[in-house]
Amino acid sequence: MENRGYPSMYLTRQPEVREKRCPDGSQVLQLTRSISGLDYSEHFAIRHAEDSHWIAIDRANWADWDTRGRLVLARDGKLLAGSLNNSSDLESQELINLDSDAPTSVRAPEWAARW
Repeated sequence: MENRGYPSMYLTRQPEVREKRCPDGSQVLQLTRSISGLDYSEHFAIRHAEDSHWIAIDRANWADWDTRGRLVLARDGKLLAGSLNNSSDLESQELINLDSDAPTSVRAPEWAARW
């Protein structure tokens, strides 16, 4: 990462790339991370272990393998489980939709309202 000073700030010269195989070794998940200015970005992709072609996981905020070996990802306020089919298309199933959940206001206890 290069600090270019104000107002340009930071620029990634070489993105950080991490790869993680699923527990059975059949698929590989890739994370590519970089920064431009003050905008931090992460992009995810997946492929069959024997293939070289990566399939982008569009709009994913997070992705990893769960304890069952499933690909799980967060996208648009939802948690999804996904997998590559034989045609190398990413299929996903919604596990939970948290999009409508929002924090509620809670009054601080008296002891926490003073310094």
